[in-house]
Amino acid sequence: YNLKGNAVFLLLLLLVRCEALTHSIKITIKEDEDIILNCSFGTDITGHRIEWKKDDNDVFHFDFGKEDLTVEDPKFKDRVARFSEDLKSGDASVKIQGAKVSDSGKYTCLHINQPGKAPVHQRLIELTVGEFIFVVGHLSTKKYSIKTDSYSFSFSYGLTCHIKLEPACLKRF
Repeated sequence: YNLKGNAVFLLLLLLVRCEALTHSIKITIKEDEDIILNCSFGTDITGHRIEWKKDDNDVFHFDFGKEDLTVEDPKFKDRVARFSEDLKSGDASVKIQGAKVSDSGKYTCLHINQPGKAPVHQRLIELTVGEFIFVVGHLSTKKYSIKTDSYSFSFSYGLTCHIKLEPACLKRF
């Protein structure tokens, strides 16, 4: 039994997991609200391709050297626009006007810097439209520490309780 090796492995696993979560966010909004799907890469993306996918289906993109947004999914026609004109700063954010429940899903923003190549960056946004969530309680947080001669780290967890109401339920009140 190698406590030091296990501690290092667990620490690396936590670091990798944290890195994977850094670019993923969850957003919940009411139906008919406007939403900005933020996607910024911190590098000049002028002349690059930016693809937005919803649940792995092409939704909209702007292409190599073209400034206009191309909408591929008719459900978004006349409801989506680039949020920023600043491609030099790496901003590929888009704005969806009048969000619908059917807009809910996992959106992926892909940055492709050369035709036919794999994306060099991506961002994930999980959008939920039309649900209302209330936090009703939070149970105590537990903290744990692991220490060896060379390594020391701690982590904590807690439990939050939610009530989720669908819009149809609210209309009855």
